[in-house]
Amino acid sequence: MVPSKLIRHLTTKHPSVAQKDKAYFLRLKDQSKKQVNLMSSPFKSSDKAQKARYVIANMLFKAKKPHSLAETLILLVCKEVVKIMISQEAVKEFEKIPASAETISSCINDISTTLN
Repeated sequence: MVPSKLIRHLTTKHPSVAQKDKAYFLRLKDQSKKQVNLMSSPFKSSDKAQKARYVIANMLFKAKKPHSLAETLILLVCKEVVKIMISQEAVKEFEKIPASAETISSCINDISTTLN
């Protein structure tokens, strides 16, 4: 936008911060970027977890089984097998795999749109 319009907007719509210096606005910008990073990082899953989710979705689709089977049976069996064969620490990696019926359904939709 044109600087004159920005200044007019600032003085008419936000008079409480119109007299603040440039450092104030830069600090606000940095804080908002940090807040976005903090909010998105817990919800991101690793590339391996994403790949595993798509593999599970593809197998369920090919077997024509319900999407809820991934959450209720497949991951539970995988966790138990890994706990017995490897260790309890390795089970934590399986907990990172998003396998709810909704995520499996979205994976199947992604796969079908990619193939078409």
